[in-house]
Amino acid sequence: MFSNTGPFTQLVKEVLTVSNPSPVPVAFKVKTTAPKQYCVKPVLGRIEANQSVNVQGIYIWKIYFILSFSNLSFCGDHQSF
Repeated sequence: MFSNTGPFTQLVKEVLTVSNPSPVPVAFKVKTTAPKQYCVKPVLGRIEANQSVNVQGIYIWKIYFILSFSNLSFCGDHQSF
């Protein structure tokens, strides 16, 4: 999802569009291999038939996080897997 083209001196945001081309609704869940470094919104959801949803991923650079974003509201309900 991330292009990993540092330097990581700020939050890096990417948007992934998840589509459902089928005629029935489907569910999705996003898991990360590094839950302390990535925040994903929404983590799970339902995509109706022939629709799509945007999933935002945020790479949190550790030092930047510590200095600037100790109370990240968008990661408040962040789940560890």
